[in-house]
Amino acid sequence: MKARLIEPKDMEELARWAASSEMVQVTDLEDVTRNRTAQTMVITDDDGKVICYTPFYVTTRLGFTQFNPDTDDREKVEGVGKLLAALVEFSDAHGIDDIFDFTVPECRLKHWCLKNGFVEETRTAIVHKGPGKGK
Repeated sequence: MKARLIEPKDMEELARWAASSEMVQVTDLEDVTRNRTAQTMVITDDDGKVICYTPFYVTTRLGFTQFNPDTDDREKVEGVGKLLAALVEFSDAHGIDDIFDFTVPECRLKHWCLKNGFVEETRTAIVHKGPGKGK
């Protein structure tokens, strides 16, 4: 068994699997089809039999946002608006469609984000911590 990148011959069968699967959510399919960077997939193949596959694409993930404690609310709103504009410009220039962040319900910035183009994700994030990433 080996992992490999998708080949054109795989496309029709994999699309049919995704469309008929109860495991693949409609939002997952929509994300992949609208995302400009969703250009490839990794497949597990066992002597020509595809075992599983996953599409993957690049996103912009925010680490955190920190404000100068000596700024007022007006400055914070203007500053974070400029940050978002720069992130959108950077992401767009690199063909990246999604900007995301992890947050907690009580975060004031979350409310600003929801009013400025972010949507609350209903799916649960699972994160693989690679080597050197704090395992």
